[in-house]
Amino acid sequence: MHFCAAEIALSGDMRNIVVRNEFNPVSWPEIEVIRVLHGDESIVSVRPFVNVPQSPRGEWRRLAYNYGAEPLAERWGGRNPPTELEAPGAMMATDVVWYNPLTRRVEKSDGKVSVPHAIATFVPPSYAEMNGVATVGAVGDLEFLKAPKAAAPKESEYYTEDEDEPVYPPEGIAAQEVIAAPRPRAARK
Repeated sequence: MHFCAAEIALSGDMRNIVVRNEFNPVSWPEIEVIRVLHGDESIVSVRPFVNVPQSPRGEWRRLAYNYGAEPLAERWGGRNPPTELEAPGAMMATDVVWYNPLTRRVEKSDGKVSVPHAIATFVPPSYAEMNGVATVGAVGDLEFLKAPKAAAPKESEYYTEDEDEPVYPPEGIAAQEVIAAPRPRAARK
C-alpha cells in the first residue's frame, strides 16, 4: 500500500488547506475517503513516497477507526475493503524518513523497503558548558533565596478614590474586599 504526501482543501475551500507530509501521511485508499468527506476536488499535489505491506481488510479497519464506517460504505459499498491500495505508475522516493502510522514508528525507506530509523536527538549545551563557567551547587541554608514577605498594610493606609478619607473595613470583612467593592453611585461625587 502506498502512503502519500498531499494537500487537502477542507470542504473544497482552497483558502483552507491542510498539508499532510511524510510525518502525517495519507494512504492511497484514504485519499478516496477524504474525497467523499471534502469533495472530489479537495485533494491536490498527491505524491506517493513509500510502499508498505498492508492487507485491504486491515486498511479498511484503520480507516473505519479514523473516519467511521459511513464514508467507507459510501465509497466502497457496505463493508467491502478498498480495491486499489497502490497508486498506478508511482515511483517511490529514496532515503525518505517518515512516520509510519501502521507501526507508529519513524522509519527510513530506500524506495523498496521501509525499516525503523533512529532519529538523533541534539541537546544544546548549557551556558556554563559553552563558556567554561564552573557550576556551583548550593549547600546549607537557602533562606537568602526566599523573597522577603511584605508587611500587611495598616488600617490607616486604606483610602478611597479621592485619597482624602480613610476607609476602615467593617468587622469580619477582609480589607481587600472593601477596596475591591465599588462605592454606590449615589455616594460618588
